[in-house]
This record gives sequence, C-alpha cells and structure tokens, in this order.
Amino acid sequence: MGFSHDVIKSSLFKLEPSFATTFDTWNPAFMTLVKNKPSKKLTKRYTEFTLVPTGPGRLNKIIQGDERIRGGRRQNTVRGRAYCATLIYAWDLPGQDLRDLADEDDVVGLIKEYPTTALNEFCQLLARQLCTGDVTDADTFPTLSGDQTFDPRGVEASQGMLAFAPPLSQTGTVFGVARNSIANWHNQYGHITSFAADGNKVLQTVYNDSSDQMMQSDGPVDLLLADPFTYENFADSILPHIRLVNKDVSVGSPTPAKDLRRGLPFAQGAATMFRERNIDLTAFTTPEAQNGVCYMIHSKAMEMIHQGGNSDMETDGNFALRGGDRLQDQEAWRYEFVLSRGLYTKNLRVHGAVTGGAVE
Repeated sequence: MGFSHDVIKSSLFKLEPSFATTFDTWNPAFMTLVKNKPSKKLTKRYTEFTLVPTGPGRLNKIIQGDERIRGGRRQNTVRGRAYCATLIYAWDLPGQDLRDLADEDDVVGLIKEYPTTALNEFCQLLARQLCTGDVTDADTFPTLSGDQTFDPRGVEASQGMLAFAPPLSQTGTVFGVARNSIANWHNQYGHITSFAADGNKVLQTVYNDSSDQMMQSDGPVDLLLADPFTYENFADSILPHIRLVNKDVSVGSPTPAKDLRRGLPFAQGAATMFRERNIDLTAFTTPEAQNGVCYMIHSKAMEMIHQGGNSDMETDGNFALRGGDRLQDQEAWRYEFVLSRGLYTKNLRVHGAVTGGAVE
C-alpha cells in the first residue's frame, strides 16, 4: 500500500509538543528542576549573574543612641556566566520504509521505530552527560561531575558543578568563577569508608551541611541521585522501614516506565533518593568517586535556561522538530531534534556530593 511522506511529516509535527515533555520527565533531575522552576529564555549570548558570598551589609548595635550607623554594600561580589549548549540530533527516514507500510498500525510502528528511538537516545545521552560528563558528542551540556569540564560555546570551559573533595580543598573554575576565590563558592562533600561502617552517617552529615545553607529561605535539599550500588546499600540499611516512592509520569511520548522513577525517602521524607543508572562509576577519575557517587541537589537553587525563537530555522530550542526535507541524491528524508539549553547554580554551597557509598 505505502504512505506518502507528507502523511508521516504531518503526524510527526503534531507530536512535537510531547517531545519536550518527554525530556523533562526522562530523568529525576530534569523532572524535579522543571517542576520547581520554569526554564528562563535568554535574549543574549549568555546570562550573567551576581554572586554574593556573604551578607551584603553590616549589623549595628545601638547603646547610647548617638552611634554612627555603618552600612553600605560590601564590595565582595563577583559575576558568573552561563551559556546554553546547542545540540542537534539528526536522523533519516528511508523512503523504502514508507513503501512497505500497509496500514495505519504500520505508520504508528514506523513512528516508534524512528523518531521515538531517536528521542530516546538523545535523552539518554543528555542524562548520562549530566551525571558523568563523559559523552563526547554532548560535552557542551552541563555536568554535575567535578571530574569533567564542559564548554557550551568553546570560549569558557567550566568544571562540573560538584567536586569530589573537601570544600576548602576544591579547585577549578565553575561558571567563570574559581572555586574558593570567594567565600562559600564550593559544594559540600563527604566520603564513606564502607556503607556498613559510616554510610548513613556521612550521607546525613553532607545532607545537613547542604540543607542548612538555605533551610530558612528555601527549605532543605530535595533531590539525591545515587549510583545503583550506593542506592542498593542505602536500601538495605533501611530495609525494615523501606517505602518506594513512585513518580507518576502520565505525559510525554513515550511515557517513561514508572519503575524507573522509584525512589527512597531520605531525611524523614524531606528528600528522595533515586537510583540513577547513568552514574557509571567507571567514568570517574577521582579514586573516591570510583567507589560510589551520590549527588545532593537543592533544586530551587538550580536555574534552567534555553535559547531560541519560533522561526523554522532556529526553533525555540526546546526539543523542537525540524526538517522533513529529502536528502540530495538519496531516497530518504532528514529530520532533526534541536535543543538549546543550559543549567547553572548561583549557590554551590547548598549542593553536595558523597563518594564511597558503593563499598558495602
């Protein structure tokens, strides 16, 4: 029977709104960040933000009433920068596959075979880049791993956000500002010697150290991403009281499996620890990280940005579908998923990293 390419093209563009939703729900980190704060659209090449490492003024005590009140801004602020990474996933739809379509069910199958598979791989690569930072074709996208760097525009490399070292020993530049060059520009950190010996204690200590930084204004850390071994060790340690938290994802194309959204309550339910299979311990270079990694993220202190318009050429940068043109001298049509997004934080000290949790 066969179907015209125009039918397939029309169907794909009707599905386009669901593609961005699929990305947002693909990974617990993406899901939590989007839920708490919408992505901000950039109107210039990068976003610049002010870092205020300590209180901006002075406290004055009054005894007699004739004291001079000291005030004014402390000149200790610096400015950081964050860029959007532009990534394009291109895939081709062969014309022969269109000729082989027999009915509408085959059309649905073709959509699952090509665009859905393409979107799955795109999301998977981005999730791994976020967790380990070792995806060569996506190394412009931000990563949490302090073992890696990312450079969205090729002009200013930034180290991964969470370093695997004690706070005052951390080095490297993050979002244009050197770690510890100003007060509090570092993340919290702890290392587990073995989970049976001090696993829960170290996790709780780093969690409290991170949460205390913003507890009064924005609440505690709410998201933990652990490698599978650390996750299972933590699950075993609380087995008598275990409770699975299912994040019901009912939108997107395709809908991510619910069992991939299992989580364990942490800190009396104030946060959720997720089993993040994309944290591959073999990808880390720090010896401590090779024995387990758990990221602790304060989602309200993270900012997502995107860049682009609504034209057919640049797209809105949010998993937009572009293309549908026949390739020259080939019986195939080219499509592209276009993403232009970034992620940054103005406050490193409210996030944490724990290593060593994979050791029983």
